[in-house]
Amino acid sequence: MKRLSLSLLLVSLFVASTFVFAHEGNEHVRGVVTQVSPQSITLQTTDKKTRTLTLTAKTTFQRGGKVAHLADLNVGDRVVVDVPEKSTEAVLIQIGTAAAPAAAKAAPATKLDIAFLARPAKTGENTFEVLVKDAGGKPVTGADVSVGLFMPAMPAMKMPEMRNNVTLKHEGGGKYTGTGQVMVAGTWTVTVSVKQNGAEVAQKKLTMTVR
Repeated sequence: MKRLSLSLLLVSLFVASTFVFAHEGNEHVRGVVTQVSPQSITLQTTDKKTRTLTLTAKTTFQRGGKVAHLADLNVGDRVVVDVPEKSTEAVLIQIGTAAAPAAAKAAPATKLDIAFLARPAKTGENTFEVLVKDAGGKPVTGADVSVGLFMPAMPAMKMPEMRNNVTLKHEGGGKYTGTGQVMVAGTWTVTVSVKQNGAEVAQKKLTMTVR
């Protein structure tokens, strides 16, 4: 009986040491899944390299310590893959959370020189003129330019807020003009908006005193 117990102990130690050796012989490949197929997966590794690993009948999957399957693996998932050294076969794929999408790069701001002129600034009909040039001093043509006028409410005078928007036309050479009404005297907030292809590319805010 003692000999049998000793033999079982030796076998157990041999199996355990073999398992540890095999586990230690695996390479842990970390990355984000970029492609999935029944035969392989492709990763972008943490060192920004692309690596394709083969899937076999022996490949196992885990998510959160529980058994998972190939169907649980999606593009964008973070994974840690056990791969034997000098091999491309995936032994164990541990599935983590999906990688956060890369932030979209904001379009570079358009630097424009906007000059505004109201001739003269008075109550009633006014002529507005806007000159638009790019950073190099060249006239900007073909843009959609408008002038927004705003005066906040004055409850003490029982006067509601007032707004008016004037669309200007291109006269050539980056000069845009148009006429619009200024209802009362006072200080108005003026917003000049420049749009191209339907999107605002520049804006300028200033004040205009009307007497």
